[in-house]
Amino acid sequence: MLYSIEGKVTHIGDRFVVLETAGIGFKVNVLDSFLGSVGVGTAARVVCFMQQDPLTLYGFASQEELSFFELLNTISGIGPKIAAKIMNAVPVRRLSAYVALEQKDQLASQAGISTKTASKIILDLKEKIQKSSGKEALMESGLVELESILSDLGYKQKDIESVRPQIPAELTIEEKVRRALKLLSTKRHGQ
Repeated sequence: MLYSIEGKVTHIGDRFVVLETAGIGFKVNVLDSFLGSVGVGTAARVVCFMQQDPLTLYGFASQEELSFFELLNTISGIGPKIAAKIMNAVPVRRLSAYVALEQKDQLASQAGISTKTASKIILDLKEKIQKSSGKEALMESGLVELESILSDLGYKQKDIESVRPQIPAELTIEEKVRRALKLLSTKRHGQ
């Protein structure tokens, strides 16, 4: 079974790259975040998921991405294309937090899927995510909860995203909200 490919990027297409190694070019479907990190002629390594029929390779920059992709593919009705669509829309840690917190509406709207599909993902993955993610999912879930509170207060997603990196994950939710409101207020008055 093919696990990883390391080689030179010889072509970049719409959500795929061609990695050449030992004279063989592999067409590998990748996430948008990976596409943004490579260029033609650069060296790259991906860990792989292979769909059998039709034979298609999916490559990921990290084991964490591959593992989440494989989990999504265990859910009835979600194949590699839908899993890739979801993961292109939402980073893995945030997806894990949505599942851990059972936030189906946020998962559905961010990932561009129906609430029925979001509910199914949460139902099927909740226990698996909690076992594998542990502390990281909890820290990310606090930031997701903050995002939800700020959104309920009427702040736009782009404004929330702009201050989010400035808020330490280890703060309590109350401290995160206070810090975010202060940053958003400064930003709003500074414009």
